[in-house]
Amino acid sequence: MNSKVFGQSTLERILSVKEDTLVLAFGSCNKHDLPQPLWKDISNDKPHSWIWLGDNIYGDSEDMQVLKTKYESQLQQKEYKKLASVTRIIGTWDDHDFGVNDGNRTYAKKEESQQLFLDFLGESKSSPLRLQKGVYSSHRYKVGRTTVKVILLDVRYHQDPVNRIDGVCQPNFKGDILGEAQWKWLEQELAGSDASIHIIGSGLQIIPADHKDEKWENFPKSRKRFFELLAKYKIPGVIVLSGDRHMAEVSTLTVEGLDYPMYEITSSGLTHAWETLKPDVNRYRISPIIPFLNYGLLKISSTNDSIQVRMEIKGQQGFTYWLDEHTYKNQITPSYNLGTNRLGANKVGANKVQVVAHRGDWFWAPENSLAGFQNCIEMGVDIIELDVRLSKDSIPVVIHDLTLDRTTNGAGNVADYTLKALKTLYLKDATGVLTKERVPTLEEVLLLAKNRIILYLDKSADKVERILPLLQKTGTLKQTMFVSDLPYEKARKQFGNSLDSILFVPVIADQMSNLSSYVDEYLAKMQPVAFQFRMKSPGGAAYSQLRKITQSSSKAFVAATWADHSLRHDDQISRTHPDQGWRWLIEQGFTILETNRPQQLLEYLRTQKLHK
Repeated sequence: MNSKVFGQSTLERILSVKEDTLVLAFGSCNKHDLPQPLWKDISNDKPHSWIWLGDNIYGDSEDMQVLKTKYESQLQQKEYKKLASVTRIIGTWDDHDFGVNDGNRTYAKKEESQQLFLDFLGESKSSPLRLQKGVYSSHRYKVGRTTVKVILLDVRYHQDPVNRIDGVCQPNFKGDILGEAQWKWLEQELAGSDASIHIIGSGLQIIPADHKDEKWENFPKSRKRFFELLAKYKIPGVIVLSGDRHMAEVSTLTVEGLDYPMYEITSSGLTHAWETLKPDVNRYRISPIIPFLNYGLLKISSTNDSIQVRMEIKGQQGFTYWLDEHTYKNQITPSYNLGTNRLGANKVGANKVQVVAHRGDWFWAPENSLAGFQNCIEMGVDIIELDVRLSKDSIPVVIHDLTLDRTTNGAGNVADYTLKALKTLYLKDATGVLTKERVPTLEEVLLLAKNRIILYLDKSADKVERILPLLQKTGTLKQTMFVSDLPYEKARKQFGNSLDSILFVPVIADQMSNLSSYVDEYLAKMQPVAFQFRMKSPGGAAYSQLRKITQSSSKAFVAATWADHSLRHDDQISRTHPDQGWRWLIEQGFTILETNRPQQLLEYLRTQKLHK
């Protein structure tokens, strides 16, 4: 098994797999103090991820120390510990690890319980999952050019109460199982998805509708809404995973609006199960009932045209209780169109709005780091903005500040360190914690990005003579962007013939003199790929040039990272009111947006059909 976590966004995690087949294992209903014989078998299948589907411990208490002790005991279980050391662990919860049998939104300790659950999964103390209400999350896996998305739902935190009469759950016709915030998030995850396979995990069964116990059918409006969301966005390759039942089974349903049968694999019983058959009605069941200890396995491989998914329910000694294979269409995302700035061919890319990641993805990796840049490539960013400095021995390196103190464990000026000395330092993340990332050279970044993504080199105007030879050496001239406020003739002198190869972006700023003639000269002599606007006032000189640019073949570029560049329609307001921030800029005609929140912006644009 060979995989690498490339990045994490607020609610989405990305992992690329180097093998031809992605392997996911999953299961539920696990008591920490019972024998756990399946972990060796699971490890032998070499999964890239293990997915918990709920009842991961049986906490059943409002005493958080009780839950904490049980989680800690599970983490020390010998064979599980071995699996967790080499496999990515993700998951959601159900009632017993939530804290109370048949638990719902009325559980008094749900906030505290959420933090313990995230501790169990290994989430950092600064994880955004600790700020939301509920443990829902999404995870993307790359297998070649195929994307698989795993969406894990929280069916407890916001669930409305359900009554039982003689042990039978009664439908709550007005009730909800997810809560509006989670519904909104789920719709964004689906609407903006470029995945070919969507694996949706739920602690409770979604398709089965006949048995007397907890299930989505107890909330008819929610179940209907879920299916309608899948149909609305014609989501490809949906496979549901569920737990709870202390047995395993497979159900299938053809959802109106989808052109394939949707499978649901229920795997429940890591430490305890029915052990004997008993009556259980499920009109959608296509497998035998499996009343023994079990876990589930998905093996996903792809070609250019199709994806093969092998679905298994397995038991001890690797015994396979049930197996099926299904072929899905491969929704491969087209290769990125880098474009040039030559006359008549000045598109930056194929998307209606391009996303520029300011200093890479510094939410889940250090700013200006190779890990952060790889994150951006994986999540589908169009352009990475980065900063170039020179070492003492005149080697271009990628770091924003003139000094090392804020972003590394070094001190003093970057220019006082040789490259060899810089490479002994480690980068800090946004919270100031040291990571394993090193200060990258510009050449390392160019090779990482070659034929994959555009690089916008900031802090580079005075280093052109050092940078251009590297671009020529690495073959990356045509995918490298320079932004400058130089008039055309001075830019031509500085860059020479390379001006016709690089992506050159003139600045339009309020404080610049003779702005109209400056813009006209560029449009007449070069038709730049874009102009970058820096606007402090809607009545300023820069904003007055916007219509001229939007009516030309050049694009309008603005940094939403800064309030005084974007007329205060910036990332800050867009975090909670994107229609007042990013949408406003787009409506003005800006089609290249720089942001500190690339994943959130991408998700928003995808819901608006403005980005693939």
